[in-house]
Amino acid sequence: MQTKNNQGFTLIEMVSAVIVLGIVAVITMPSLVGWMNYTQVKQGIAQIEGAIKEGQRQATRMGKQCQVIIDPVNNRV
Repeated sequence: MQTKNNQGFTLIEMVSAVIVLGIVAVITMPSLVGWMNYTQVKQGIAQIEGAIKEGQRQATRMGKQCQVIIDPVNNRV
């Protein structure tokens, strides 16, 4: 009985694997970008909500009006 000694992958197998991985990456990329954008928007909303609540607490404590200023240039609330 002869045994065949396989030393690795053929070029066709390697190219096929790279093509499949490329296709999977192209398919999943929009979902990943959308998820990252959603996360950034959610963090921004949470930051604004926190600033508004803090403004309300300060206004109640001092008995005065309070303003929340959103500075998109410096990315601050």
